[in-house]
Amino acid sequence: MLARQSWLRTDEPPGRLFLPEAPLPAFDYRRLSVLGGDDVLVAALVGSAERIGALRSAGPVWAALADLAESFVTEVRALRAQCAALPEAGRSALVDPRACMLAERHGLVLAAAACLGVWLGQDGTGSFLDDPAWAVLALSRIGRRLGVPVPELPDGVTATVLGELLARFRDGRSFDLYAAQLAG
Repeated sequence: MLARQSWLRTDEPPGRLFLPEAPLPAFDYRRLSVLGGDDVLVAALVGSAERIGALRSAGPVWAALADLAESFVTEVRALRAQCAALPEAGRSALVDPRACMLAERHGLVLAAAACLGVWLGQDGTGSFLDDPAWAVLALSRIGRRLGVPVPELPDGVTATVLGELLARFRDGRSFDLYAAQLAG
């Protein structure tokens, strides 16, 4: 239902959705639903791919990022067609092995969308998250798991991420988005 009604039709969410330090709005549980609604992460993926495509000429890392973003948008289009072909048989669709496989693929595409959103949200911060290397490496791993086309890693991508991880290890900081100081 989500693939039929929302994917590639929902408006892109505001960029602040992907800023780890952005304040959260008040939670309204009445807006929760079991089915339907909007898939803002797919919308963010499509918008991110368009913006990143314009950066392709900035260098090999940006070109790899643009290629990866396009691969994930292509995957969304394929998933949409496959999901639309599933029967609308109510609860029985929830145990259909094809539906489970498509749900897993959708989850990986959403992870890719979140990576792109976080990277784009860092524009100009000068932080590690502002560097496209981590996004290229993360998206390459997700893409390989999905079996989508993944470009060769440009020179320096792995070394950049490894350097950051080693620095965080030495400084006792977390390996997540926050690089928070760890106790002990």
